[in-house]
This record gives sequence, structure tokens and C-alpha cells, in this order.
Amino acid sequence: MSIADRIPTLRGRGKHSPDVVIGNLRSENVKLLNRQLAADDFFALLYQDVVKTNQAWEQEKERREQGERAIAQLEAAVELRDQEIADLKRRVDVGVKAEHVIAKTQPIPVVMPLHQSPMAATDPAAVLLTPTVRISTSGASADPGQQPAA
Repeated sequence: MSIADRIPTLRGRGKHSPDVVIGNLRSENVKLLNRQLAADDFFALLYQDVVKTNQAWEQEKERREQGERAIAQLEAAVELRDQEIADLKRRVDVGVKAEHVIAKTQPIPVVMPLHQSPMAATDPAAVLLTPTVRISTSGASADPGQQPAA
């Protein structure tokens, strides 16, 4: 083997000739440019995904805040309802206690049972036949059977 065989540039026309090397470099450049275009497309898609993800996060954050506001409003309504219930219970308790006090301190006297009352007659004509007394503030008798005083 000679020295020309060991150094490729000294060989002359072969696989390392300038035309072959330039052709190889051009095909390699085409491959690299295609890879770069594919990477650019990939990063464009990735950027779109990032934008969509950020929008989804913002939307989720807004909805969470709306939910928290709604929960706070509902909790305030429940607290108000509980206060109103407690107030009404207190009022009922006061009323019941007042009724017990009234019942103990002011007994209602029963003079006669209602069914024995003179107004509870079974004959309506008997009620109408009872004498009626009319009182007049003018000094004259309002009773038609009496003569006016002179």
C-alpha cells in the first residue's frame, strides 16, 4: 500500500472527489433544512398548545373564583336563615312563656257555661220578646212606651 492510498485527497477522482463531497454536503444540507422545518413546525404546534393550556388555566381560575363567590353568597344566606330561625324561636319562646304567665296570673272567671246563658235560647222568638232598654244621651227617653218628661 502506498501513501497515496492512505491519504484520500491524494487519490484523485474517487469517493472524496470535490464533486462527490459537494453533492454529499448538499444532500446533508437538505436533510438538515428538512429537520429544521420539522422542528419549527413542532415548536409552532407546541407553542399553540402552551397558549391553549394557559387559556384553559385562566378559564379554570375564573370559574373557581366564581364558584368560591357563589359558595360565599350561599353561606351568607344560610347564616342569615339560621339567624332568622333563632330569632323566630326566641319570639315563640317569649310568646309561650307570656301565655303561661297570663294563664297563671289572670284566670278567666266562668260565670256560667255558655249553653246555660239566656242568649243561648233555642227559641229565637223568646230572645226577641225580652224587654229592651234604650239609653239616650239627650235626656229624653228613647223607649217608645214612655212619655217624654216635661
